[in-house]
Amino acid sequence: MVNTGKSTLKIGELKNTTDYSDDCFAAKLKDAQQGYREINYKKKPYLQAILRVDFNKRAYYVETLSPLEDVYLQNGKLMRLYRIAVLGISLCAGGLLMIFSLNLARPFKKVIRAANSIAYGNYKDRIDIQKRGMGCEELDHLCRDFNYMAGAVEKNNEKLQAEVEKRETFIGDFSHELKTPMTSIIGYADLLRSYNLDEEERRNAANAIYSEGKRLEDLSMKLLDIIVMDQGEIELTKKDAQSLSETLKSSLRFLPQKYGVEISVLFEDGTFLADESLLLSLLYNLADNAAKASKPSECVEIVGTKLADGYCICVEDHGRGIEQKNIEKITEPFFMEDKSRARKLGGAGLGLALCCRIAKIHGTKLQFHSQLGVGTTVSITLKNDNALIKEGEAE
Repeated sequence: MVNTGKSTLKIGELKNTTDYSDDCFAAKLKDAQQGYREINYKKKPYLQAILRVDFNKRAYYVETLSPLEDVYLQNGKLMRLYRIAVLGISLCAGGLLMIFSLNLARPFKKVIRAANSIAYGNYKDRIDIQKRGMGCEELDHLCRDFNYMAGAVEKNNEKLQAEVEKRETFIGDFSHELKTPMTSIIGYADLLRSYNLDEEERRNAANAIYSEGKRLEDLSMKLLDIIVMDQGEIELTKKDAQSLSETLKSSLRFLPQKYGVEISVLFEDGTFLADESLLLSLLYNLADNAAKASKPSECVEIVGTKLADGYCICVEDHGRGIEQKNIEKITEPFFMEDKSRARKLGGAGLGLALCCRIAKIHGTKLQFHSQLGVGTTVSITLKNDNALIKEGEAE
């Protein structure tokens, strides 16, 4: 009898399970050697194990059969369990991956929405940055950089809008400044053409036409100077303060007669880098504005002071002063704080705009200190050779 686990086989039945021919695997076994193979017996799987034992020069075989049906059933159960486990793990991993992907993509969706919003002109839109834990530092940096970029775009757009508004204001003011003298010229010319005037009336009309024509000429020349200075390069040379002082006094000799004020020019010894003709134009315009703002018999002071690394020139009056809210606007073309008074005195609002351009060419800017009812001081600081040497050493 042979024990097969769940069933018992008789010896006679084993003859049908074992082949002992010369080419079978059992015949190839040596002494004390075992052999294994799987066989089908009565349509059921078995594991056949054969042990060869040599005794008195004869070979004896010990054979056992073990049923494999339960093993295959167990294997099938394990495979099904494995598939279920793999499927469950895959679904869980896929769900977690989807959640992570959605969480990862959310900031990018915010960036896309913000970019589209900015593209349609909503420049104030920003991305709400929230802390999301480890692994999101790059996204936070991206959102911050995007917000910084959006802020820069908004600022540039505001600057462009401001420039457009300034240009529209410039065109409107320029048209108005041209219209006023042209109306006067046309009116007086028509008066001369259409009526028989006496000598005095004719002279008054001709003087009005001449003065308005000179005003137009002055307006066009100042505009031309501004345009030329914006497009050209000016070479600065070393100038002596006392020499400039004498030339300036000669240029200003008619202002006291024109406005009834006194002009005082006092420069300390020193040198600076400048374009003389442009600097004289700047100082003349500042003195002219100071004289217009002053009452008759008041004094306009132009003072030059030597500094360690430059030269400061101040133009001071004791007139009506400038409101603080208008100080930032007074260098804009055609801006006039008191338009009626400025036009009465022949102004067009371009003098300080021209001065601002000239100061920029000299590497400086106009500094205004003013108080209503007390007066205004406008100063510029020009560079000298020592300042250039220090700048070169710093570089």
